[in-house]
Amino acid sequence: MHMNTEIGYGKRLRNAREAAGLSPDSVAEKLRLKTDVVLSLEEEDQQSLAPAFVRGYIRAYCQLVAEDPDQLVALYNRHAGAEPELARLENIRALQQGSSPV
Repeated sequence: MHMNTEIGYGKRLRNAREAAGLSPDSVAEKLRLKTDVVLSLEEEDQQSLAPAFVRGYIRAYCQLVAEDPDQLVALYNRHAGAEPELARLENIRALQQGSSPV
């Protein structure tokens, strides 16, 4: 049986928060968010989060708990089914990184 072993962005945020010795309430206070938003991020609860703000919330949370924001936003994008424009932008960046200077 093959199982998906990738750890989601929510679990990584929770693990990093716990490793830093922070409570959901303290993270919420530091990020000026409601505790419910912090818990929704950790649970990857798409229904409770405003999609327009989620990437910013993830980036701010990552900075607080010393996680890589680019990795976790990429995990979120895969989980949420990134908008086509973002997918194209990622493809362009990958091509640019692989090309040599002219």
